[in-house]
Amino acid sequence: MSDPAAERSIDDSRTVTELLAFPADANTAGNVYGGRILFWVDMVASLVARKHCGSAVVTIRTEFDFLEPVRVGDHVRLEAFITATFQRSFEVQVDVKIGRDYGRERRLAGRGYLVFSCVDSSGRTRPVQQISVGSPAEEKRRAAAERRRELRRQLRELEAS
Repeated sequence: MSDPAAERSIDDSRTVTELLAFPADANTAGNVYGGRILFWVDMVASLVARKHCGSAVVTIRTEFDFLEPVRVGDHVRLEAFITATFQRSFEVQVDVKIGRDYGRERRLAGRGYLVFSCVDSSGRTRPVQQISVGSPAEEKRRAAAERRRELRRQLRELEAS
């Protein structure tokens, strides 16, 4: 296990996975099931999370926007990276891009934000290593992640009252 106080870069755990959408992934209209896409998203986000933590992780929250259908035969590229770290959790962004025309034409088909915690061998959450933010784009994503976190907190408070 690495030192939780040490900072790491976003690229230390960035993960890109590519696959091909097959008929077994899709309904009779040829559109890939949303649940299959969410499975792929959670899988690649978990890889990022495990690399960052150097241990087991748990998914705390998943938010995903489907922007356009993924179809049988599409090249699917999942790009995942950490947007922000907090004391005991962190957010991973996953972009689902589809390549039509044998992968040459690439478009954003969906985007998700997943929140994870690192867990120790007893299954208890532990402190998260912080990431360094190196560019204006990374800083913008970090600020947006913090805003989403605050909005989630406000929503929990509304639901509890």
